[in-house]
Amino acid sequence: MSHDHAPHDHAVEHAAHAGDPLSRWVAVFTAILAALSGLLHYEEGVLQTQALIFKNDAVLQQSKASDQWGYYQAQSSK
Repeated sequence: MSHDHAPHDHAVEHAAHAGDPLSRWVAVFTAILAALSGLLHYEEGVLQTQALIFKNDAVLQQSKASDQWGYYQAQSSK
C-alpha cells in the first residue's frame, strides 16, 4: 500500500521543521489563551455555584422570617 504525498505536504512538513518564529509565537499564544480560557471557565462555574448557594440561603431566610411573622400574628390574636 503506497501513500502519495500532495505537493503542499512537503511545504507544510518543511515549515514545521524549520521552526518559523511566527508559527512558534502563534502556537504559544494559542496555548496561553486556551489555558486562560479554561481557568476562566472554572471560575465561572465556581461563581455560579456560589450564586445558587446565596440564592438558596436568601429563600431559606425569607421562609424563616415568614414563619416567625405568622407565629407572631397567631400569638398576638389569642
